[in-house]
Amino acid sequence: MSKRKPVFRYKVKIIYNKKVYLCYASNLFMIKERFSDRVRKELKMWCSLNFKESDEVSTGYWIGSNVTSCNNRIHWEVFDLVGATSMAGRLLGSIGGSNGRGESKRRGDSAYYNNLREKGLAKRRANMRKAQNKI
Repeated sequence: MSKRKPVFRYKVKIIYNKKVYLCYASNLFMIKERFSDRVRKELKMWCSLNFKESDEVSTGYWIGSNVTSCNNRIHWEVFDLVGATSMAGRLLGSIGGSNGRGESKRRGDSAYYNNLREKGLAKRRANMRKAQNKI
């Protein structure tokens, strides 16, 4: 089974007046373009993303704020989607300390947790259908 390459690597969360707007990009250069387009389209303002004013909270997670041309402050957060899932799988796979490639180490792959989440979602949907049929 080959790994599917994600289309977008970064997720940008734009926060203005307690409303959240999302945009996605595949590289750091595209983030600036997508950010400006989203602000222009949704908020009717002009602003460009400036990484020099950002704070790197952790690996693959940046926060910051910019001032628009009409003097309003927009807060933003950037997440590295690929790095976050692989790091989570790596950390969870290293817990337990067992050697080899057996069943216990197979859980370290991020695909395992994606499949587990999908199975749980399917089970919840089936339970909801049963509950609706009883009514």
